[in-house]
Amino acid sequence: MEMLKSVNKVFITHIAYRGTAPAVQDMLGGHVDTMFMPIHVALPLVRAGRLVVLGLGGASRHPLLPDVPTLAEAGAGDVNVAMWYGFFGPKGMAPDLVERLHREINQLLASPEAARAFSTQGMDAAPVSLAEYQRLVRVDSERWANLIQAQRITAD
Repeated sequence: MEMLKSVNKVFITHIAYRGTAPAVQDMLGGHVDTMFMPIHVALPLVRAGRLVVLGLGGASRHPLLPDVPTLAEAGAGDVNVAMWYGFFGPKGMAPDLVERLHREINQLLASPEAARAFSTQGMDAAPVSLAEYQRLVRVDSERWANLIQAQRITAD
C-alpha cells in the first residue's frame, strides 16, 4: 500500500494488523475499504463472490484472473508488488553447501508436482540461477529500503 501511496502521491490511512487473517476478516466485515493480499488468499474469496479484485500488483496479468488488469493497466502507476518466496541460510554458510541446496531446491521447483501445487494457489514455481536469486534479493531490498526512507516509515 505504501508503494501505491508513493507512486500516486495520495494519502491512505495505514491500519496495522498482526497478520493477514485479521485484516481479511475486517475487509469482509466492511471495516476497511481496500487492502493488498496474496492471490492464494484472495482467490477463494473472489470465487465465492465475497471480494472484488480491483487490480493486480504484478508486472503482468495472472492466468487465474485474466480479466483483471494490473495496477499499471488500471492507471494506478507502476506498482509492482509481486510476492516471492526464497530460502536463506546463516551468514558464512559454506559456498558448496549453498550451491548444493540451491541446485536441489531448483530441481524440486522444476518438478510437475511443484508446478501443480504452486499453480493451485495462484503462484509459480520459478527456479532461477543463484546469481539471479541474489540479484532479486538485492534489488528488492534496495527498492523497499528506498520506499521506507522516502515515506519515513518507522517501526512501532
